[in-house]
Amino acid sequence: MTKKERTRLTKLFKVEVNDHSSKVDPDDEEDWKSLTLGWALAKGVSPAEARDFASYVRYETDLA
Repeated sequence: MTKKERTRLTKLFKVEVNDHSSKVDPDDEEDWKSLTLGWALAKGVSPAEARDFASYVRYETDLA
């Protein structure tokens, strides 16, 4: 995945999921890395790239 594509997906994830975190996970009990992985797969990202993206979002951003 290119840096440009990762940036685009990160912005989209923020708007579609992270900005609604209180509805998605009101009790803060979910595994956000897994949620991010599933979201990326649903967007058509390959499994390997989706895993990398989920790790990036979880450990290298203030999202999820």
